[in-house]
Amino acid sequence: MPEAKLLSVATDIRWIMQKPLAWKSTSPADMAMIRKFVQRSKSITATQRKNGMSAVQLRNNPFGDYAPQSTQIQGILKGMYDAFTADLEKDNAEEAEKQKAFEEFMKTKKAEHATLELTLEKQEDAKAKKTKLLADSKTDRDDTKEQLAADEEFF
Repeated sequence: MPEAKLLSVATDIRWIMQKPLAWKSTSPADMAMIRKFVQRSKSITATQRKNGMSAVQLRNNPFGDYAPQSTQIQGILKGMYDAFTADLEKDNAEEAEKQKAFEEFMKTKKAEHATLELTLEKQEDAKAKKTKLLADSKTDRDDTKEQLAADEEFF
C-alpha cells in the first residue's frame, strides 16, 4: 500500500473503533487484530519521521509489514460494513413500519377529533335552544303571573 493510503486507512479505522457500534458488531479477536494494525501504523509513522523512509522501504517486502494483515483487516472491515448495512436496512424497515403505524394512529385520532367536534357542536346547539326555551318560559311565567294578578284585581 502506498504510505498515504496506509495512514488514511489507519486513521479511518481509529475513528471507527471509537464508535460503540463497532465494538458491538465485531468479535474481540477481530478488534485485537485491528488494534494491532493501528498500533503498528503509529510505530511505522514514527519510524518514518525519524528515518525519513517510506513504509515500503522499511522491509525487503515490497508491500511492507501490512501485506499479510491487510487482507484480514479488509475482511474485518467488510464484515463490519455488512453488519452496519444489515442493521441500517433493519432499522429503516422498522422506522417505515412505525411511521405507517403513526400515520394510521393520527388518521384515527383525527376522525375521533372530528366526531367529538360534531358532538360538541350539537350539544352546544341543544344547550342554546334549552337556554332560550328557559328564558322564554320565565318570561311567559312572569307575564302569566302579572295577568293573574290583574285578573284577580279585576274580579
